[in-house]
Amino acid sequence: MAEKLTRGRGPRDFYMPTPKTPARLRSPFAVGAGHGLIGILFLGWFTGMRGLMHALLVTFGASAPVPFAMLLGLAAVFAAAGLAVALLADARAAATPPNPASGSGLARAFYAQLRRQQRSPWAWGAGSGVALGLVGIWVVLGGLVIPLEMSSLDLLSFSKLRIDAAHPSGSLPASSDGLLHPSAWSSSPEPGDTAALDAFGHPVRLEPAASTYRLRSLGLDGRPSGDDLCVSGPAPLAALADPLAFLERRRSGQVGWVEQVRALRDSRCDGLR
Repeated sequence: MAEKLTRGRGPRDFYMPTPKTPARLRSPFAVGAGHGLIGILFLGWFTGMRGLMHALLVTFGASAPVPFAMLLGLAAVFAAAGLAVALLADARAAATPPNPASGSGLARAFYAQLRRQQRSPWAWGAGSGVALGLVGIWVVLGGLVIPLEMSSLDLLSFSKLRIDAAHPSGSLPASSDGLLHPSAWSSSPEPGDTAALDAFGHPVRLEPAASTYRLRSLGLDGRPSGDDLCVSGPAPLAALADPLAFLERRRSGQVGWVEQVRALRDSRCDGLR
């Protein structure tokens, strides 16, 4: 009986969990990962946190793109490492593993991470889920929202060029609904045409003032907020010294992602002087 009690508890088994331990690890880890992922996705998309993450993406993507990309990479590696260890734990435990103390550096790192996750599986799962959610939100913002914002900025820039050509003085009549209508591009506006829409499907606002005007795109949320884009006339755009040249370069694909983000940063309504 004493032999049965002590069997399987040698030096190698001290480092390795029994076949049942990974199952106990994986279940709390999966629950924690699910809670962390769902929670951060909800907060990041349906609360003011999305605007903060959007602002961080534009600010750091324009001024420090390499450190920001490294930060995203570290978050992705953290999430992937936690998920990989949890998924591989059963397969490793079912086989007869080598002694972690004498294995390769990768094997030792795997078993060390496995032991850490065994101590607090739910916390490690929640952390991996949060990291995965943050990376996912920033990827969506950078891959989907930023291109739509650039298309909206293209519309504002093109409209500015047309309005400045039709109204050199900068004075143009205000529309009754406060929106931009294509008739504003002409020297003789014609009432009754449909308002121009930005890339998000929201009407572009036209805000006339004495000897100037402002065009405003309300962005993804469709309401005045920190992600709105503005261009003013008849002065040059703050973000673009030559809007026509910028539009031509955009059309030919010569404007990189960092330059686009910088143009968006400088075109924020709150940042215009």
